[in-house]
Amino acid sequence: PYSLELYLDALVKKLNRSAAYVANEPRTKGRRQAAVHMRLNPDGSLKSFEVVNPGDQQAEIAHIRQVVERAVPFSAFPPDLRRSAASLGMTICILPPGADGGGFGFSRLPPGRSC
Repeated sequence: PYSLELYLDALVKKLNRSAAYVANEPRTKGRRQAAVHMRLNPDGSLKSFEVVNPGDQQAEIAHIRQVVERAVPFSAFPPDLRRSAASLGMTICILPPGADGGGFGFSRLPPGRSC
């Protein structure tokens, strides 16, 4: 569990660093929550990227796809994670501006809160 926490923290940091280099138009943000799901291979490459709930966030989804594509490859899984997982899935929630917890950048949701 500890190496998974560290891996996820590093992944979020890399997404935020990559986001600084991808243009984003703030006027095109939607008003409804949306979600995408990405899955990584053990070597850190992108296995899949799919839209789970588009809401009205097409521009934000395109932005996140560009950020993810810029960030790959991520670090390879740590040895203990590599032994226990064939891939790692992560859902990215897209919160509308002003939503509780919404704001700039990528962050992990607090325990007990779902997308």
